Amino acid sequence: TIGWGTFGIMWGKPVAMVMVRPTRYTWDFISKATDFTVNWLSDDQREVLQLCGNVSGRDTDKFAAAGLRPVKASSVVSPVLQESILSLECRMLYKDDLHPERFVVPSLQGHYGRRDYHGLFYGEVVVATGTSEFVRGK
Repeated sequence: TIGWGTFGIMWGKPVAMVMVRPTRYTWDFISKATDFTVNWLSDDQREVLQLCGNVSGRDTDKFAAAGLRPVKASSVVSPVLQESILSLECRMLYKDDLHPERFVVPSLQGHYGRRDYHGLFYGEVVVATGTSEFVRGK
């Protein structure tokens, strides 16, 4: 579960950038990956999102615990979630780490009491799929 990221156009491509701390189990996968997916759940799935954000995949099969079903993506190796209202399939373009000495606003250091600075992962969005629920903006 990630909560920090952004979207835009970079290098003439639609790009999703996600931030993952090296202390997270997700780091073990994304730091070696050639792709990733970003999946949104509907508002009625808040409990599922909370469970996934508070329980480590090192200790628990979050898919089973949350009742989520990973399915084969159409263009990348990483799975998408069947329950997603929007899924972005992304091919990795660039990886880097935040460098604490480069923070212009010192107060941002307050987010890193354990000095576990995020890694930045940029992926070209190659496929985006969404349900009618997402398209209608419910």
